[in-house]
Amino acid sequence: GYPVTCFVRSMDELRALIADVPEAPDGSKHEIIFYKTDPGTGAHAALAETAGPNDTLRPMGRATLWTHIGGLSESPLAALTPRPGAPVTTVRTAATIQRIVDRFA
Repeated sequence: GYPVTCFVRSMDELRALIADVPEAPDGSKHEIIFYKTDPGTGAHAALAETAGPNDTLRPMGRATLWTHIGGLSESPLAALTPRPGAPVTTVRTAATIQRIVDRFA
């Protein structure tokens, strides 16, 4: 009873993205925030303002690499919910994207 937005990345895009993800530092985990379109520098800056002290963000065009220490729920970014005018996103762990690339490459 509600609209669901879907978007797809090609295997080439996923390969290039995961190739640019460094090894996660001890005690941290990489999440990849995917956007339907590149949200621009203003949206990246707004996301950075929401981040907590244990979050590191690196814009990557239509994605952002989010590295966090501790559980996902410990970050203020975990509480983000879609709002009117906010970029459409989905989040997956870098390990999940790596498994997809390994399986279908």
